[in-house]
Order: sequence, then C-alpha cells, then structure tokens
Amino acid sequence: MHSSYYIVFLIVALGAALSVYKGKLTQFAAITGSAAAIVIFSAAGISGIVLLTAFFIMGVTATAHQWKNKKQHRLVDNDKGQRTAGQVLANSGMAVILSIFILSGHIDLHKGLLMIAGSFAAAAADTVSSELGNAYGRRFYDIVSFKKAARGVNGAISTEGTLWGIAASFLISLIYLATTAWEPVYIPIIVVAGTLGNIADSILGATLENRKFLGNNTVNFINTGVGAAVSLLLSCLLIQ
Repeated sequence: MHSSYYIVFLIVALGAALSVYKGKLTQFAAITGSAAAIVIFSAAGISGIVLLTAFFIMGVTATAHQWKNKKQHRLVDNDKGQRTAGQVLANSGMAVILSIFILSGHIDLHKGLLMIAGSFAAAAADTVSSELGNAYGRRFYDIVSFKKAARGVNGAISTEGTLWGIAASFLISLIYLATTAWEPVYIPIIVVAGTLGNIADSILGATLENRKFLGNNTVNFINTGVGAAVSLLLSCLLIQ
C-alpha cells in the first residue's frame, strides 16, 4: 500500500475521533464518514477528500453558528446537533457511488471528479443556505407557491439563505479548481449544479417531504444526485 494511504488513514481517523469528541458526529456516523472518505480518496485522490472535508467543515460551521438562537426557536434536529450516519450517507453517498464507478472503470476520473464536486456543491448549498438562512433570513417564502412561509419549514426559502448557498457552491468550485486544473469554466458549472440541486431539495421538501412521501435524508441524497447530473450535463454542453 502506498505511503499516502497511511497518512490519509491517520488524518481521517484523527478527524473522526475529534468530531466524536466535539459532538459533531455520532460514533456510527464517524465510522461511516471515515469509510466514505477512504473510498473517495481511493478513487479521486486528494481532490476528492479535500472536497469532502470542505463540505464537512462548512456544514459543521454553519450548523453551529447561532446554535443557541436556533435551538430556542426549535430550528434544530436534535439537542446536540450531532450528525447521524444517515445524514452522512445522504450528503456523501452520491460521491461514494461515483467513486465506486471510477474505481470500476465505468466513469473516467475527470468526469467522475467533476460530478463529485457537483454533488458536494449541492450538499454545501443546501446545508449552508438552510442554516444561515434561518439565522439571517428576514422574509421566507414557499418555493412552490411563493406565499409567505414560516422560518425553518420544509421548502421555505429566503434571499439571504439562497445567496449563502450560492457562496458555498462557489467555494466548492474554487477548491475543485485549486486541486485539479485551473480552468475557470468549471466555476459556473459547479455553482449552477450546486444551486439547482439546492432548488430541487427545496421543491421536494415543500411537496413530497411535507406529504411524508420522502424523508429528509432521501431528499438530501437526491439533491446531491441533481448536483452531480447537472455538472456532467453542463460540462458536455460547454466544454468541447
């Protein structure tokens, strides 16, 4: 086994242990996240695991921001804010599937890595827009009817949250460029992929999730799938 694997294993293990200690992940979520990180690294190298790490840091930071205020208004899923294994898979499962396709030769590395970036852009946009939108949003609207909606309700969006989500996708695009080849055309591709994934998440939340046809983790997984698919489609349309 190449020495880089041992280094990554050590970093992932330390990161998982620290996340459990700090209350960011449950123990099972830490194990699940570690396994996902190793699979992604095996297929997509440093770029893949950096994208995963960037999403995780953005998500944890956004969730922790104004935590007491969000807890007071009952805008949090649990008392500790720990992510479960289901949430980890919902946000990184698509990247794991794409990594398996890369390893098996069904997708080439370049396309696969771009789709992984699109999936994490969508996941980051959803998490950041939701968390910071709840913290800073002033007016909330149902994404389907555009009628006024309550803060924190599935499908409720705000201008502030939407802009934060776009910013999160933009940051993912910069990380993708910095860890691959500096081709600016990928910035709008990844930003649009992340934004459309986030919009799809909100629409599903306002419709199927509110009607109990889909759970939140399933909606989040579909969100990352939309991000991955859009990134591939746009790259085919815009890049010769």
